[in-house]
Formats: sequence, structure tokens, C-alpha cells
Amino acid sequence: MSTEAPISSSPSTGDGLAVGVGGALGAAGRWVVTGMIDGWAGLVVVNVAGTALAAAVLAGLVALPGPGRRRRAFLVTGVAGGLTTASTVLVDLADDPDAGAIGALIVMLVLTVGLASVVGRRTGQAST
Repeated sequence: MSTEAPISSSPSTGDGLAVGVGGALGAAGRWVVTGMIDGWAGLVVVNVAGTALAAAVLAGLVALPGPGRRRRAFLVTGVAGGLTTASTVLVDLADDPDAGAIGALIVMLVLTVGLASVVGRRTGQAST
């Protein structure tokens, strides 16, 4: 049985700082990866990587007492949340709203959700 505070309890200032710092690192990582891997492929990579990170952290930290909650806030909400993106997809679509961009968006969403589901499930199973 876990002695950790329930997730629904009020977050502390330290939790907020952990999320902010993690989010900045995740967003910077997304910027680097999408700069190195151009187009939709970069977005798929960051979304799958962020999902794998979140699954690994949640599978490994859920039962830890004490600072596990803050680590989860930093890594899952912060880093993985900053790394993954839906907003960049929307900006790219707004920049190129033709039929080809909409088709690419649909393919990217299907790939991201499909690959992220497989990676997340496998990562979670490997961590238990």
C-alpha cells in the first residue's frame, strides 16, 4: 500500500516549480529534435518519446512514497508534457491548410497515437 499523498490533493509550490522546469526542458528537447528531424517525422518522434517516458516513469514511480510525486510531476507533466505536442501540429496546419497538409495531419495523428500506444504499453510492461 502506498503512503504517497493522493494525486487529487493540492499541489505544492515545489510541485509547480518541478513542472515548470521539466516543461522548459521538454520543450527545449522538442525544439532540438524537430530542428534535426524536419517535418511530420520529428513530431511523431517527440510524441512517441514523450509517451514512452511517461509510461516508464508511471510504471516505475507510482508506488514510491515521498518524493515520487514530485518526480512524477517533473518528468511526466513537465518533461513529457513539454516534449509532446499538439500545438505544433495545429500551427503547421494553419501555415499550410491545403488538402495535402490535412492528409499529412491525419496520417501523423494515426501514426503518433498508434506508435505511442505500442511504445507506452511495452515500456509499462518492461518496467513491471
